[in-house]
Amino acid sequence: MAFGKDFIKNASSVIVANSAQKDFEFIKPLLSRAVKNVSVAYPFFDPNDVEIYLQGSYANQTNIAFQSKLEIIIKVKKTKAFDPIKMKPDEFLLKNNFYIDFFHVYDVKKFKKDIMRAIYDEINQKLKIEAVNFTIPMFDGLKHDIDITPCFSYKYFGANGGTIPCLLVYNNSIEEHFLMFNNLHAENGNLKDRLTNGKFKEIVRLVKTIIGISRREELNIKFVRGYLVECLLYNVPNEMYLTHDQRDTDKANKVEKERGEETERVFLKVINWLNFADLSKFVCQNQIFSLWGNADGFWNLHDASEFVRDIIQFYNNFPSRRTKIAE
Repeated sequence: MAFGKDFIKNASSVIVANSAQKDFEFIKPLLSRAVKNVSVAYPFFDPNDVEIYLQGSYANQTNIAFQSKLEIIIKVKKTKAFDPIKMKPDEFLLKNNFYIDFFHVYDVKKFKKDIMRAIYDEINQKLKIEAVNFTIPMFDGLKHDIDITPCFSYKYFGANGGTIPCLLVYNNSIEEHFLMFNNLHAENGNLKDRLTNGKFKEIVRLVKTIIGISRREELNIKFVRGYLVECLLYNVPNEMYLTHDQRDTDKANKVEKERGEETERVFLKVINWLNFADLSKFVCQNQIFSLWGNADGFWNLHDASEFVRDIIQFYNNFPSRRTKIAE
């Protein structure tokens, strides 16, 4: 059974989402006003020390046709009492090998509460809609839901003595601070994509599209966050993403392969490798933590193995159900 070139093209190609950028440009001034309002009410930081930017699939070009949510970071680079650039190792307090003990007069927990209240006020007053659970919902002026992540700049001290820039985030549901390495995740993904001639992100988009179709058609593939899909596929060796002709320069220059056929061959190599690989040694795309764990941002080894088998079953049964990507 084969996907066919049309399905491959639609499922794996880069989707230029002009609407995503427009939504970001539309909402950013509102977020900037909220930041300024908080800095006036709680003068612990300078609003000029705050950055607002896109992260996630739209920023990394792994968004797909089923994508409907934007992820926006609101990052405080420093406060009047805390500057990550001046941090020393003894200030880095790791708890349970992952969570962070962070004690300051004005911390990210307080900032998150204050900024989200200010954003809700701005939205209610200016847009006449209600935002809940850190999400701005779609309405006539927005084409995407928008997830907001308030955070602080932070610095991770590695075992080798080096430091890695990261983000300090607070999770309300578990009442813990933890770290996000979104820049490192993006840098490593971009490097792998270059080393695999763009095939890494093509396969990421293809697998995420399969998940989207499965959810719509109520097939057996459980929903998996795009972040975890990227991490899983990141652990596949680069050579699995390269066809024979790509590794042989002379042949590659003489023979122009059909893109869809080539991508499907790569997909089969990648999934077949995952089916027989020792997944227990897999790491997150930041290459710092294991991919497996119970905290937010980690996966269960059994569920990941089952996910690989379900992807294989989807391919073997294709097209047993409606597989049109865009309605």
